[in-house]
Amino acid sequence: MQPSILRLFWSTVQHLNPQQVLPMDDERLKLWLLDRMQEALGLDCSQSTALHRYIQDRLPLIRQIVAGT
Repeated sequence: MQPSILRLFWSTVQHLNPQQVLPMDDERLKLWLLDRMQEALGLDCSQSTALHRYIQDRLPLIRQIVAGT
């Protein structure tokens, strides 16, 4: 995955609204984040698949960052 995609992804995660994101179940959160990145970057199929896996593997960390813990 390209470093620019990862930088934008983690920047996006850091600025998410906890009240909006934390109540989401894992599947909904993954798809929601993927949609945000697709809108911002226009990812191709392989980039989208790679980012989906990346998000899946890091959901606990994403939730910790959003919660501020």
